[in-house]
Amino acid sequence: MFDGIKVLDLSVSADTLMICPSLNFEGKYSQTTGELKTDRLIANDRGLTFALTPRQNGTGYRVEVSGSIHRYFNDGLHNADDFTARNLLAALDLLVSSYAINPISSRLNNVEFGVNIVLPFPVARVLKNLVAYKGKPFILDTRSETPYYQCQTQRYVVKLYDKGKQYRNIEPGLSENLLRVEVKVLKMAYLQGRGINLNTLADLLTVGNYRLFGALLVETFMEILFDEPTINPETLTAKERDIYQNGRNAKFWELSDDLTGRERAARWKPLERAEKRYRELLARHRKGIDWQSETASLITQKWEHLTAVDDRLLTTISDRLKTWNNSEEARRSESKTCPLLTDSQPGKLSTFNPLYSGLILDKPITSFRAINHGREIPDDAMQTPLTEPRRCIVTGLNIDDQRGAKRYVSTSTVRKLYEHDRATFDALAGRYLSAKQAGANLDKQCYHIAHNIRNAYTNPRNNPVARLRKYVVVREGQTLPLFPAIDTVQPTDRQRAALDIRRGTRWEMPL
Repeated sequence: MFDGIKVLDLSVSADTLMICPSLNFEGKYSQTTGELKTDRLIANDRGLTFALTPRQNGTGYRVEVSGSIHRYFNDGLHNADDFTARNLLAALDLLVSSYAINPISSRLNNVEFGVNIVLPFPVARVLKNLVAYKGKPFILDTRSETPYYQCQTQRYVVKLYDKGKQYRNIEPGLSENLLRVEVKVLKMAYLQGRGINLNTLADLLTVGNYRLFGALLVETFMEILFDEPTINPETLTAKERDIYQNGRNAKFWELSDDLTGRERAARWKPLERAEKRYRELLARHRKGIDWQSETASLITQKWEHLTAVDDRLLTTISDRLKTWNNSEEARRSESKTCPLLTDSQPGKLSTFNPLYSGLILDKPITSFRAINHGREIPDDAMQTPLTEPRRCIVTGLNIDDQRGAKRYVSTSTVRKLYEHDRATFDALAGRYLSAKQAGANLDKQCYHIAHNIRNAYTNPRNNPVARLRKYVVVREGQTLPLFPAIDTVQPTDRQRAALDIRRGTRWEMPL
């Protein structure tokens, strides 16, 4: 299930962590003078690393935490066993009680999810036959104690390794054929683009996300290209042999980083056709089982087992979220009446983040029914009704027939509106087409409408701090006007949230 996590601005007082008996913060000291060489302090506890970094504006410390929440649940020993939804709840509960962390306003920056599966064949069959993933070769990282194969994209990393080999000495009962398959999310926008709403530590308990995470993990594994050792090239025709030799060559799938967007798109189409031919050849000539599909099936089964949630656990999760949310609401109310409790003072809780995803379970939620492994889930168990159609988050139009986890109206949907609902199409064109774009052909119009609908949502969110900068005039090192910009500009909630996220980093905006 979930494993590694990273939070760059943990919602907890640095003073609270400093007196926590399980944390021993240390820094780097000069061997000559004994003076502290850096203000950054580090402490480790059961698989988690806490770091205290002074904020650039001099108002206390920013608290970071990173590490394996699975290993933390196992007292820091290992993360080779099953880590279920019930274990996850217990681990988060322990985090809250041990360190006074507020999971509602602790925003996740990275997260890992995956499974450990027992294979009916050696793990080496999977690892030694890795070729590429989406045009990128797998790299064997030998720096860690357990070598692992990974393929890194801009937003996430795909990792596979022999989990049994890693912990066989610690857990003698582990299977020799224990494979770890995981995805490490580097940019949380990747999950948002797949329809997964995961922003805070508390969001890890959103049951409605679990099915989406499982589908994404299986889809990622099935998109990996493998070699097939049971195929004898000598038995293939000359054309088939050429397809096979290219397919099993990682360099054949690589795309140069210096390609322009148009060049990359032109190169990608032939690669898609080549991949289709290669997979068809493997299906025709392999001997024995399709072990990639067999492994994907085991991933599905294990994910369903780990995320199985019964009524009792759902009630417990709901109760915990209500407790944490009520604590956050009380803190926010108290901070409004007492400014000393805001993050402008050293060692206090960070300001509530308005970008919080909204797990407020004491509010009525639209009634719906859903099925989770054969059991009915109560109406208040998930964040959104699974039976309601998916709708574009800008226009509200039904986009259920669009493939994937799209959030906006697509070009093909706009084209269908032109063919079947001209009134709606004309309304969209009148609002989302410029005069120049309206003179283009129909295909271009549909493209621009879909593109501008997406931009209507994303553009104001890309850099909410940018609008503040135009109010700050710098002349010869002096900032004008005389009053601080933060007092005269009156930022919106979204801008304040963006300022809070940047605080203590090199992107902080000094207002």
